[in-house]
Amino acid sequence: LMEIVDNEVSAAFIDKLCDGLPSPCFSSLRDAVTTCWSHLCAGRLEESVRWCRIVQEFTWEQLNAGKWSEVKPTWKELYTLLSLLESVALSSLGRARDALTVLDKGLLLGAPTLFGSKLHTYASTLVSQVHPRELQVKEDSGSSHVHQAELQSSDGSLCTPEIHPSEGSISSPCVKKRKIVFKNYSQYKGTNSKPCDITRNATVKVGPVLSKGDDAASVLSTLPSEDSVRIPVLCSPSLETFHRDHMSASSPVVLTGCMDYWPAYSEKKWSLEYLKLMAGPRTVPIELGSQYTDSNWSQKLMTLSEFIDGYVIAEVDAASPRGYLAQHQLFDQIPELKEDICVPDYCYLRTTESSSSDEELKVNAWFGPKGTVSPLHFDPNHNLLAQVVGRKRIRLYGKEQTEHLYPHQGLLTNTSQVDVEAPDVERFPDFANAVCSECVLYPGQMLYIPPLCWHHVRSLDTSFSVSFWWN
Repeated sequence: LMEIVDNEVSAAFIDKLCDGLPSPCFSSLRDAVTTCWSHLCAGRLEESVRWCRIVQEFTWEQLNAGKWSEVKPTWKELYTLLSLLESVALSSLGRARDALTVLDKGLLLGAPTLFGSKLHTYASTLVSQVHPRELQVKEDSGSSHVHQAELQSSDGSLCTPEIHPSEGSISSPCVKKRKIVFKNYSQYKGTNSKPCDITRNATVKVGPVLSKGDDAASVLSTLPSEDSVRIPVLCSPSLETFHRDHMSASSPVVLTGCMDYWPAYSEKKWSLEYLKLMAGPRTVPIELGSQYTDSNWSQKLMTLSEFIDGYVIAEVDAASPRGYLAQHQLFDQIPELKEDICVPDYCYLRTTESSSSDEELKVNAWFGPKGTVSPLHFDPNHNLLAQVVGRKRIRLYGKEQTEHLYPHQGLLTNTSQVDVEAPDVERFPDFANAVCSECVLYPGQMLYIPPLCWHHVRSLDTSFSVSFWWN
């Protein structure tokens, strides 16, 4: 566990790291961080932990002194370094669980790429100490599988529909797909690729599916509104078709047959049991409240197991805050889960010649109980929302509908003031003129949401979604 410290950290490294600090802080902070490191290298572990916490407290104040985007990278790097030093000291003292919590905070709130992927490797080592994974090995073509139970809600009902959209199709093995980058349509114009017949490889749901535990009212709530338009459905469309008819045209579409080879959806079949097994002790940020526009909304750090037990499985009354793991780059934090998903080739398409193929692809996790809501808002990026577990009802409004949607002023200009499920027609009379399209997204389906397209999302079951954002 000392390998990173021995090979990466030195007095010169600390000098260089602190060089970006304001001059009044430089000398004292450099000496304090050097003291933390020296105590650790000399085996004075308790002293190292004490000094790390003293310096971290000051660094924490700098991280929270203003807007996160304006925090100097040096403060984030310093916080991560101190988290590493304290974590190694705690682990050496036999306190692996505390060490993992400290390291996760360093990854979440600091500079997670400071030492490349080494911190993630170290975190995996700590997880194995805190939470040994007892895998049931199957001698099946030399591969091993984790025994899975069906994902269940608190009343014991199945959270996934009894019939999946891809039922009847044969799931292909998870082979790493070749990443293809097309900067514009002219590069592949004239190919013979054709859109896939939506009935050929998948059973596409037209109406709601009654799951165990559903009542008639909840099923009726999944039906499209009378004044809404259904979003079209395609099965594994060609890159040409997707680029021409949807990316370039800013036209939403539901995609089927594109996740059949994901281990999360096929081979391993993600469940609460599996997520706790793989990542239960890891600390994650949880949103508390009905939605982020509410005055009582807040965030809290807790382990994934605490979140699942306290907010996903537990019965939550109407007065209690709802928990949601939302818009979190979970797969960067926990690479073991990244192995269960695959980036769709569509995410490597570009709409202009000037678009760079090296632009960062952001992959976010959205995990929570039935009833979580993302209020009506838009994002600046192309978005593929992949549904792994449970169902979500999604309502879309094109960017041309903005004048009817009453955006907030100030920081939340990308969010509407209107509650689309219960609009206040007196405050927002023009909302009645907004044109909506909607769908219920089932496990194994993806929804393409164009840039600046307004969308409102409600989970109909315990749900896990993965979003892919690209420019």
